[in-house]
Amino acid sequence: MAIGIYRTCPDMTTPKSKLSLFLSIAVLLSLTLAAGCRGFFVNAKLTSLTVNPTTATISQGQTQSIIATGNFDDGSTKNLTGTVSWTSSDPACAQVSTTGVVTAATTVATTCTTTITATSGAFTATATITVTPGTLISITLTALATTVPAGSTVTFTAKGTYSGSSTQQDITNQVSWIVSDTTILTMTQGSGSGTISSSATSGATVNVNATLSGITSNTVTITVQ
Repeated sequence: MAIGIYRTCPDMTTPKSKLSLFLSIAVLLSLTLAAGCRGFFVNAKLTSLTVNPTTATISQGQTQSIIATGNFDDGSTKNLTGTVSWTSSDPACAQVSTTGVVTAATTVATTCTTTITATSGAFTATATITVTPGTLISITLTALATTVPAGSTVTFTAKGTYSGSSTQQDITNQVSWIVSDTTILTMTQGSGSGTISSSATSGATVNVNATLSGITSNTVTITVQ
């Protein structure tokens, strides 16, 4: 004789049982949706900011684009280049646009460095940009006066033209001086000033050139009155 064990299932046909089943299913669905769709309702928070490149060297007048990337607490990243605030620590060296484009100044006589900062809320990231004056192409030398009395001061100005820029730059304090006769004219290195000897004879002449980085200027002739 076979003996069976039976389990009596609750009667789900009664209104009370149907309501209980419906509520159980509703709760289960709510929990499932809450767990599965959490990311749709919670905004990811920014945890850090990075820029690329972090260092760059450009010549005067050239540009360099910098990309700002936001890192979020859900592991995602986002390009924030157009939404962060951009600043340059030395606008005279290079400026930066609202879209992260760095433009080097066109009048850079010596190498300069500026720090470009991207800011979003409490987060910042920086890039170091070095600007070089490019290659010196030519030097133009002028004198305030070319006929001067003995014992007087002569003032020269040397301007350099660099590759990448059509704007001449004052390089007077950087050049070295070539003087054809130092008994007539003595130049002060590091400046554009020279002194005509008090014993120089009237009508005497002296030729002056400026030189820098292997480039020599035109010749300026000074005549003693």
